[in-house]
Amino acid sequence: MAASRKESARKRPGKLLSDEEIQELLFQSDIELSDEDDILDEPRSSSECSGSSSDDDDESEDDTPASHKVQGRGPIWKATEARLYWSCISAVPLVTENMTRDRFFELRGMLHFVDLSQTTDAQTENQLFRAEPIIESFRKACLQLPRPKAVSVDVQMIPFSGRCPARQYVPSKPNPA
Repeated sequence: MAASRKESARKRPGKLLSDEEIQELLFQSDIELSDEDDILDEPRSSSECSGSSSDDDDESEDDTPASHKVQGRGPIWKATEARLYWSCISAVPLVTENMTRDRFFELRGMLHFVDLSQTTDAQTENQLFRAEPIIESFRKACLQLPRPKAVSVDVQMIPFSGRCPARQYVPSKPNPA
């Protein structure tokens, strides 16, 4: 019965999944993988990726700040591509220990917050209408947080030269070279 639900979920990628189908996809352990898939069941150490097997190398690499950043134990960082979270060099244990790469991309492809067959023209004019339900739930959660009387906010403009369709022009914003 579980296989039939899985197949039905794959056959209708534009349909919204039920809570039971989402739970099944999150916790299934029998995902089909091809031989060329490079998925980490456990995070590899730097020596496993480079091929060296010296114990001295392992001890010295674990103490360097760079290895903490690469292994994801240091500051939070955003990989430019989602596949980098599972790569040999930049594997993040929090990600690789909990979900395989293919399962992540399968779930990401099926995750929808809005039923596109029932959208109106007014909704499609808003560029963020697909993410509006999650934005609204986040906003409601923020409004429920306690507000202290004295708040200190440090605001700094972050230079950005990438492309974003939902951008706003700020004339005093710094422009990177």
